Amino acid sequence: MENKRIFTKQYIAVLIFTIGAVVAFFVMKPEKKAFFKAQGDVWTTEYHITYEATTDLSDSIGAVLDAIDRSANVFNKQSLVSRLNANSTNRADSTFMRMFRCAVDINKQSAGAYDPTVMPLVNAWGFGYKNGKLPTQTEIDSLLTFVGIAKVHLEDERVVKSDQRIQFDFSSIAKGLACDEVARMLARNGVTNCMVEIGGEVVAKGVNEKGTPWHISIDMPVENNQVTVHESALVIALNGKAVATSGNYRKYKEVNGKKVSHIVNPLTGKSEESTLLSATIVAPDCMTADAWATACAKTGSPRPMMLQAIMGTPLLSWLTRSLAAGGVGRFFLVCHERFLSEAKRCFPDGCELSCAKLEETADQLHVFLSTADEQEEDVIVVTGPAVIDPFAVDEAAFSGAPAESGVSSVSRQALMDALDDTFIFTDFMKEHGVPYTDRDGVYAVSSMQQLAEWKPVLSRGVLYDLAAAGVSVWDYDNTYVEPTVFVGAGTELLPGTVLRGTTSIADGCTIGPNSYLENVKVGENTRVNASQVYDSEIGSDTTVGPFAYVRPGSRIGSHVRCGDFVEVKNSTIGDGTKISHLTYIGDSDVGRDINFGCGTVTVNYDRVKKSRTVIDDNAFIGCNANLIAPVHIGEGAYIAAGSTVTDDVPPAALAIARARQQNKRDWANRHKLKEKK
Repeated sequence: MENKRIFTKQYIAVLIFTIGAVVAFFVMKPEKKAFFKAQGDVWTTEYHITYEATTDLSDSIGAVLDAIDRSANVFNKQSLVSRLNANSTNRADSTFMRMFRCAVDINKQSAGAYDPTVMPLVNAWGFGYKNGKLPTQTEIDSLLTFVGIAKVHLEDERVVKSDQRIQFDFSSIAKGLACDEVARMLARNGVTNCMVEIGGEVVAKGVNEKGTPWHISIDMPVENNQVTVHESALVIALNGKAVATSGNYRKYKEVNGKKVSHIVNPLTGKSEESTLLSATIVAPDCMTADAWATACAKTGSPRPMMLQAIMGTPLLSWLTRSLAAGGVGRFFLVCHERFLSEAKRCFPDGCELSCAKLEETADQLHVFLSTADEQEEDVIVVTGPAVIDPFAVDEAAFSGAPAESGVSSVSRQALMDALDDTFIFTDFMKEHGVPYTDRDGVYAVSSMQQLAEWKPVLSRGVLYDLAAAGVSVWDYDNTYVEPTVFVGAGTELLPGTVLRGTTSIADGCTIGPNSYLENVKVGENTRVNASQVYDSEIGSDTTVGPFAYVRPGSRIGSHVRCGDFVEVKNSTIGDGTKISHLTYIGDSDVGRDINFGCGTVTVNYDRVKKSRTVIDDNAFIGCNANLIAPVHIGEGAYIAAGSTVTDDVPPAALAIARARQQNKRDWANRHKLKEKK
């Protein structure tokens, strides 16, 4: 019996151990992964998503798509973008802000080819949420007045339009964003292998069910929207990248026998007539790829190298100014319509400029040549991006420059004689053109790398010209001035100075060190020390900085002190006013001879709207004062230090807006802690 009990105990012990081991086996065994597929309809298109996971994530995929729909679907009247278009709200969500910031960036890079404010034009052409007909040129011109992403900006979470008629269409970017967001959601759930496709936009990561990379087939573009058989033009492997395609070869309509593409160019306002049927872009994220595909489909090509910025100014500006300095006074420009307005701005003021459409080049060129001075025997022809050396440069530094610079000379008479119906420009130049070479001081620019190499060279040429005009330049290697900038005689440019755009500096100023000025007008004998100033005016005998920040729309008077860590935004500062340090002046009208104590803030924003502060002449603002706009401080009024002012202050009054001080006698002695022994 005793042995039996022992056996039973042993048996029970073994049994418990075995059950524990079995339980542990099932608990510790990893869940088996499988490939799932999700598909459905969304935004008048389809989505197909394949992913490897331990569980079905279809509900989570649907939630992501619903969130994008609530924010970006222009056909959903309750979506955020629809309410912004109807001006029933000005609040932005995180999805809208991501799309907006991406759109602003690509708009700049594409020279305006991508623009989400094209919605009024899309409606006019009948591809938006409103039915439209073919608009007239007058109607197009009218709509273009409120198209442009530069007319919109974000203030915190608010969307601020310069015109309430501005409307958004993020259809060309929302699908790409949705692909990115679905892929991110899958990654958060441990998915490493997936392919997300929504309406032709694709994100792929890892491998497919066969363990091989995902392969994406790009359709051959066929100019027929009824095509049902897809012929592959290219197959690419995709891992950790995104691909997007846009084109006018399928989605279009015919009106009176005319093909009207759904792609509307925001630069011209017209339905795209590009010969480029399709554009496919591969990028790190699908939102970027989606936007760029649309931009390329609209323009047919990326921004020309001639219009690429060098030190912030298009390369064409440097070239034309060099030619003008060499005596060229008349220019004939042949440019694609989409870049015409930008190209025109690259020519110096005062020169004679004629422009021609591509199909009218021969006739207009004949007129241009026939009206030239008889003494002009030769014509300079520029067919590629190039720079003309503004001074004697070390040839060895650019020994790799190609001999063919894209700049040639031809006989004016020979060119006129050749202009007939059979004229082919390229053939004529090959036969008659005499190319300038790098030995003549003309250098070709064929890449962004070469463009970067020329930045210090061209800047030095501008600085040498300024020095010859009486400007003192301390450091030629660390000072950058664009050719559009004017600097008066007797002005000192200290190291780290950058002057851009339409900046004009009067005589006798000191700029720098480490100052950045863009589109700024500065009066005589003013100093800007280690500060940044944008789109503003500064008077004479004024000091700005160090470490001041003057934002757009500001006008600072003469004999003003705008000291260290002072920020001025969209404000007017009267003559003789002193803002010595650590102060913010925003949306304010400040009079003459006012003194601001340290730490003053004009509180201009209540999260709904911006309001202005008005301060009349000779007022005194004490330290650490908060002026809550809208508020009016009268002439000669005093604001006590530490006050928060919410009501108007009459002239010559003293405003005290703070808690009354209490002194409790002998408090410290009565509450002094005994020293520990």
